[in-house]
Amino acid sequence: MEHLENLSPEESHELLTAPAYISLLAATHDGEMDDTEKKAAIKLTHLKTFSSDEFLNSFYKEVETNFTSLVDEVYHALPHDAAEREIALRNKLHSIENIVAKLPAEYGQRLKHSFESYSWHVAQSHRSVSEDFLIPLKIKGLTA
Repeated sequence: MEHLENLSPEESHELLTAPAYISLLAATHDGEMDDTEKKAAIKLTHLKTFSSDEFLNSFYKEVETNFTSLVDEVYHALPHDAAEREIALRNKLHSIENIVAKLPAEYGQRLKHSFESYSWHVAQSHRSVSEDFLIPLKIKGLTA
């Protein structure tokens, strides 16, 4: 991937793990990652391979190659305590953010925006169509 050429092999690998860490942070904010959240993350990663910004297609194709096993591997390596797990995930994502800063500006911005969108979609995986239809507004304490 030409946009990752300035990165070391370790940094490239770390960057490719970002969607797994983002998925876990979004999915475990309420405790454990359940099957619905995991399936949503896997499906979203697959969709990103052909629906993301064209600059990012090759990135997401590479991410998809071992995404499911990576999520499992990372999840089992994290602390079991929810607060400690969140701290570990945020620390990892902070180090990945530093890697994104080394990328060409336009590519880095697009990747960062894609990561934010990705996180939101994984976190929303429990919202149902009927919930969106009946309560389309975000109401703190009820839907947000």
